[in-house]
Amino acid sequence: MKPMNAIAAWDSRELAEVARIETGGTPPTSDRSLYGNDVPFASPADIGAQRWITTTDKNLSLAGWNRARRLPAGSILVVCIGSTIGKVGMAAIPMATNQQINAVIPSEKIDRDFLYYFLCLSANEIRGQASEQAVPIINKSTFGRLIVAMPPLPEQQAIAAALSDADGVVAGLERVIAKKRLIKQGAMQDLLTARRRLPGFSGEWEVKRLGELGEISGSGVDKKLREGEQPVRLLNYTDVYRETYIRGTILDHWVTAPEAKARRCSVRKGDVFFTPTSETPDDIARSAVAAEDIPNATYSYHVVRLRFKEEDCLDFWAHMFEIDSFRAQARQNADGSGTRYIVTLPKFRNMTVRIPNRKEREAIGEILRDMSIELEVLDARLAKARAVKEGMMQNLLTGRVRLV
Repeated sequence: MKPMNAIAAWDSRELAEVARIETGGTPPTSDRSLYGNDVPFASPADIGAQRWITTTDKNLSLAGWNRARRLPAGSILVVCIGSTIGKVGMAAIPMATNQQINAVIPSEKIDRDFLYYFLCLSANEIRGQASEQAVPIINKSTFGRLIVAMPPLPEQQAIAAALSDADGVVAGLERVIAKKRLIKQGAMQDLLTARRRLPGFSGEWEVKRLGELGEISGSGVDKKLREGEQPVRLLNYTDVYRETYIRGTILDHWVTAPEAKARRCSVRKGDVFFTPTSETPDDIARSAVAAEDIPNATYSYHVVRLRFKEEDCLDFWAHMFEIDSFRAQARQNADGSGTRYIVTLPKFRNMTVRIPNRKEREAIGEILRDMSIELEVLDARLAKARAVKEGMMQNLLTGRVRLV
């Protein structure tokens, strides 16, 4: 493998020259005595957004640990088999891994943290070297030939320290966001179930069927492009699944539709959209609300729309369908098994919500909207921090910017 854009003064070595590479293995699963809760046993699923791996889905017993390749804390773990080739993490404590992971144990020739960030930057190159077959793989010898461009050790340490600081900013924001999300979730469960009432409000809440609140409709637009039909933006399944509020700026997929159908399947402020199908019952009837009128937009046939009979408190409805009681109701109404579940339109119409009067809906919605805005601001800061870190990696690990 060729070195990346590092300056000529840096020393370029093959990975196998500066680190020991150990491929993991799986103790026989038929022997349950080898598995327990004593030692972490990492697989690709355990390697992801976080640098440090402290816990794993599966663990070994002490007997299994004695049969495994023991890895010291600080080992760099790189996925080298499967669809997630190139993912990188670091063992926070001694552990073992399965055969899909190569562990990199740095020698004294290279700073451990520098090598971790270098391998993160090399993820695309590692994926590019994988063999093209049913299950992509980069073998140990090919992986060991990855060229590592190294500045002198003091500069390696300075680069690693700068990137660790950037990681700290990202991790700090992630912790704040996770805490704020839990607080918001708790507020939703309290305020949207009358478990806690806002000052000045009393009285019983009403139970309403969705079909009483407005029109439930499906039969949206498909994803095909046809000549002679008008182009429209498509609100699709993933938009509803990922978002709380739908805005025109997120709809970047264009299709065509007959004019009458585009008009019938329009997206209006306050419309609530649901996911009627899913591979798991837990993801049935996820929802999002249109925060504005979106001209020239339609919803997909994979989505169900609730259009209220009269304009209502969209911030209240943006959150009402995420409470535990409604999620449980959605699961109960889902037909299917195995690979696909669905809630039919008649069942959607008969699903119920318990709601207060309009003034209390508005007051609850305002509180939850403010929480959502705070999270959106934090998410934007996190995205910026991640982008800054990526830019630093590109500049520092290729010698474009020097620290020493």
